[in-house]
Parts: sequence; structure tokens; C-alpha cells
Amino acid sequence: MSNLNKLLNLAERGTRESKAEYAKQQGLLKGRERKRLQRGEPRHTQAEVTAFAKGYRDDLMASEPYHEVHQVLASALLDQARLDAWQAELGLVT
Repeated sequence: MSNLNKLLNLAERGTRESKAEYAKQQGLLKGRERKRLQRGEPRHTQAEVTAFAKGYRDDLMASEPYHEVHQVLASALLDQARLDAWQAELGLVT
């Protein structure tokens, strides 16, 4: 298995995919925050940030490429420290 991993560079590709997907989801949430502010609506609550992360997890499809990587990411996004960090980052959106 180690040789296969080296040959196909699976670990690096999975990490790259995870980072790209994280940035994508983070960008989506920040974009929603920006639109809310432009409309004069209140900022996202912690419950709404959690619902966003749960929605991402629930919408994953096993047939998509990198499904396993996205599942691990979805679990990480629901970690309380990560949710708190996203909430703090949203506070910086103008």
C-alpha cells in the first residue's frame, strides 16, 4: 500500500483536495455573510454556522470524487473549535 501511495501520491492529493474544499466552503459562508450585511440583515449566529456545516455534510454524495476526503472534512467542520473560528472569521467580514 505504501508503494501505491507513493506512486499515485494519494496522501498529497487528498490533502490538496481537503484544503481546496475547505476554502470553497469558507468562501461560500463568507459570501453569504457579505450579502446579509448588504441587505441590512444580522450576522450569522452560531446555530446558523452549525446548520451550514451540517448542510454540507448532509449534501455529500458517495458518487462524487474524493467523497471520503469530504466526509472527513465535514466532520472536522462540525468540531466546536472550528465552528467558533468560523464565527470569529465572519465577524471580520465587511
